[in-house]
Amino acid sequence: MCGIIGLVNEGQNAATDLYVGLLAMQHRGKESAGIVIQSANDLVKLNGMGEVPQVFFEESLASLNGSIGIGQVRYSTFGDTAYENIPPARGKFRGFDFYLAHNGNLVNVNELRKITHSRPKSSDTQVIADLISDSSAVDFTEAVVETLLKLRGSFNLIFIFNETLYAFRDSFGFHPLQLGKRGNNYIIASESCVFSHLGAELVKDFSPGELIIINKDGIQNHQIFPSNLKFDIFEYIYFLRPDSIVHGVEAGLARYFMGRALAEEHPVLADVMIPIPDSGNEAALGYYEYMLDKKIRMEFRPWALFRPHTVSRTFIEPVQSKREYYLHLKFNPRPLQLKGKSVLAIDDSLVRGNTIARVIKLLKNAGARSVSVLVASPMYRFPDFYGIDTYRVKDEIIAKKLNGDLRRVKETLGIDHLNYLSMEKTIDSVLKARGENSVLTKDNFYTGPFTGEYPAGAGDFSAEN
Repeated sequence: MCGIIGLVNEGQNAATDLYVGLLAMQHRGKESAGIVIQSANDLVKLNGMGEVPQVFFEESLASLNGSIGIGQVRYSTFGDTAYENIPPARGKFRGFDFYLAHNGNLVNVNELRKITHSRPKSSDTQVIADLISDSSAVDFTEAVVETLLKLRGSFNLIFIFNETLYAFRDSFGFHPLQLGKRGNNYIIASESCVFSHLGAELVKDFSPGELIIINKDGIQNHQIFPSNLKFDIFEYIYFLRPDSIVHGVEAGLARYFMGRALAEEHPVLADVMIPIPDSGNEAALGYYEYMLDKKIRMEFRPWALFRPHTVSRTFIEPVQSKREYYLHLKFNPRPLQLKGKSVLAIDDSLVRGNTIARVIKLLKNAGARSVSVLVASPMYRFPDFYGIDTYRVKDEIIAKKLNGDLRRVKETLGIDHLNYLSMEKTIDSVLKARGENSVLTKDNFYTGPFTGEYPAGAGDFSAEN
């Protein structure tokens, strides 16, 4: 999972806007970050390992002069965590450089490597760039479309070539890609929160299968492939920032309704109710307010499990040992709020189980008499081939490892009571949050991690799983 951005400014340096956009999408990837600016006749790249403020400095940004550029924050799902895979990826077409930002995960890389000059451990993004570099097409647009025909899986792409941006969303639209506008400036980004920070307006979500070409002369739209929207429901459950609006649904409002649905399906009484911050916050509020509507009162203490915001998301930390280290810093319970109490904790999802297992220990060490956990999404039982890297480590998905046995999951994690929101109610909650112009229906979701259904196939991973 990554965050990508591209922009065409009118007479204004793009570097600062790209920095702000990447910082707004830091939650989508913290492994590395990169920016490419069109400067005169050259493309200039600035990138590095780490989070956005670690990679870019005021002096380095000031050295990037140009009004057109792209950027990416990376959470690696394919290819080594290495300097050569820091985005954006570079290619050459007819002797001229181009660069590529990519959010998604290809499932046919093994097949594609056989027809390119790609290195064995290069990212799938680099494989896409190499396919275009090897193309015999006459012009760049033709080479891009020829390459898109060969790709399988999820792939939102932004290219910069010859003072022009080319942006494409795969025909299933697994992940968000959106167009914004600020005066005469165009911005493409993974999430609408970017437009808010840059003083721009959301124009539209890219249609699945749509190619948009932008330069200083204007914008062109091309529907390259038929649209068959299967939006990743895990975006609404976890990945999207709560203030981002995708396909007419604000993620935070969808999570609020998931919390209300969770209370309807699994009403649990406890002395104290808390969210697992931050991604459980909206669902916890929805749960609490539903119970109040039913005249069932609990103390809602969202402050009882303190989260210092100097620590960002541990789920996207690329190294397991670092995830475990950061878990010690991520949460700090307040014993005076918890001692002797039965506690109900609301979380957005339960995948690896590392975070919740640590939280249970912390709460009980702080004096909680018992801890129940309700999850505002279905049981995560299958690997995700199109988004996060839950296919790379054997037995990493705890429910898969334990064959979906609720009792064993509960006991393994040290939870006194555990339950999940149904798939039906999860989808209903998203639809309940729709705005007037939303295109979403109950048939427009990718639910692979919960159902094992993969619209674009499993490709390279089918034999392993």
